[in-house]
Amino acid sequence: MAEHDIYPSRQALVKCPSLPGEEGDAVRLVLAEMQALGFDKVWMDENGSAVGVISGALSGPTLLLDAHCDTVGIAPSVPWQHDPFGAEIADDMIFGRGAADMKGALAGDDLRRGRRCPGGFWQDRSHQRHGAGRESRRGPRSGR
Repeated sequence: MAEHDIYPSRQALVKCPSLPGEEGDAVRLVLAEMQALGFDKVWMDENGSAVGVISGALSGPTLLLDAHCDTVGIAPSVPWQHDPFGAEIADDMIFGRGAADMKGALAGDDLRRGRRCPGGFWQDRSHQRHGAGRESRRGPRSGR
C-alpha cells in the first residue's frame, strides 16, 4: 500500500474540529472508516467513543489500540503557518490541529496496513480499536 493511501482518512479527521465534549463528528468519521475497512464489529459506546473489533483466526490475547480524538482549541494569538483545520500536506507531512496528537494514529494506518496483509499478525490475533470520545475528559488531565 502506498503511503499516500492513508492520507485521505487522516486529512478528514484533522479537518474535523473536536473540542472536548464536541467529538461526535470525529467519532462518526472513525466509525465510518472502520466500517469501510471491514471491521467485524463497529459501534459507538455509551461514552460516545468509537469501538471497532477485528476477530482473529487464532485464540489468545486480544490487542487493544487506544487513542483519543479530542483536541485543544485554537488560541487566537498563536500564528499558524498552515490552517489548523486545513489538513494540508507539505513535505510528506499533514499539518493541522491533532495531526500528531492523536488523529494521525487514530485514522488507523496500522490497521489499514494490517487488514491488507493476509496471514500476517493482524489477521491472526483479535484486536480492538478504540477512539475515545467523551470519557477521555472524565479523569484527571495530567500535563494539561
